[in-house]
This record gives sequence, C-alpha cells and structure tokens, in this order.
Amino acid sequence: LWAEVFHVSASGTGTVKWQQISEDLVPVNIRCLQDSPELVFHITAYNSQVDKILDVRLVQP
Repeated sequence: LWAEVFHVSASGTGTVKWQQISEDLVPVNIRCLQDSPELVFHITAYNSQVDKILDVRLVQP
C-alpha cells in the first residue's frame, strides 16, 4: 500500500487541522497483531530517507 501521510488533530472547539507529513507517496505497512476479541493493527510508514514517519497501533472493537 502506498499513501501520503498526514497528521490530523482537532481542537476543543471542533476545528480540524491537517498537516502533511510526507511529500510524496510512501510505502505503508499494515500488520494484524490480533484478531480476537478485538482487532489490533500495527501501521508503519517510512519516507525516502528511511525515517519512520508513522508508527501507530490501531485497536478496533
């Protein structure tokens, strides 16, 4: 999977801010760490200089 990477944040007033992290498409790795009782994914992405720009653990009930 290739994607652009953004950081998204929201203020207490509901304003959403998008900040672009990658200049181009970068490879994104998604691994399923657990599938029961809830889904747990580990998502990582590296830029062209091989700097880790995304390292997320996502839990889906």
